[in-house]
Amino acid sequence: EHVVKQVHAITKRLREKNKTAGGTDVTEGVILYFASIYPDDPCVLSPLFFNHVQIARGQALYIRTNEPHAYISGELIECMACSDNVVRVGLTPKVKDTETLLDMLTYRAGKPRLTYGERIDGHTTLYRPPVKDFCVETVIVEVNGKSVIGAVPSPAILLCVEGGGSLKQEFADGTKEEHRLSFGMSVFISANTSVEVSTDGGIMIARAMS
Repeated sequence: EHVVKQVHAITKRLREKNKTAGGTDVTEGVILYFASIYPDDPCVLSPLFFNHVQIARGQALYIRTNEPHAYISGELIECMACSDNVVRVGLTPKVKDTETLLDMLTYRAGKPRLTYGERIDGHTTLYRPPVKDFCVETVIVEVNGKSVIGAVPSPAILLCVEGGGSLKQEFADGTKEEHRLSFGMSVFISANTSVEVSTDGGIMIARAMS
C-alpha cells in the first residue's frame, strides 16, 4: 500500500511537470504511459531500472536467461530457448510471481547490444545469438522474385511477417508440397530440407531454427 501511494505521488508530479515544464523526458514518458494502463502497479516505476531501447527495422538484440524485459509498443519477432517457465512480476493481468523472479534474476547491469545481423545473400540475414539453442534469419523477396531457403540440420518454423507468396518443399523421398503463405501464417519445415519461395507482390519470412 505504501509503495502504491508513492507511485501515485510520483506519477502526479510527472503529470504536473508535463503540463508546466513543456514535457517529460523519455523515461518519464514511459512511466506515465505505464501509469495510464496500470495505475496501481509498482512496476510503473520499472523504467528507472531498465534500459529503454528503440529497435529499428532489421535490428535485433539478445536477452540472456533470467534477465527481465518488457515490450512497450510496436511489433517484433521473439525466439526463445525451450522453456516451461515464464515468470511475470508486473504490468500484466496474468499471474505474477514476484518471489520467484527475485530469486532467479542475475542482477547483471549493462547496456544491450543491437545488431543488424549477418548478411548471408541478397535475400537473407542471419541473427545468431551467443548460444546454441536457436537462431533466426529473415528472408526478404522482392516483387516477382524467387529465393531458395537452404537446408539446415534442425527442424525449423517459417513465419510470414509481411506480404505473401508460395512455398515449395521437396522431401527426402522425392515428394513435393506447395503452400500459399500470407501474413501471419507459419509452416513447419523438416530438418535437411530446402524450400523455394516465390512471390508476386513481395514477401518477408522469418525462420527460427537451432
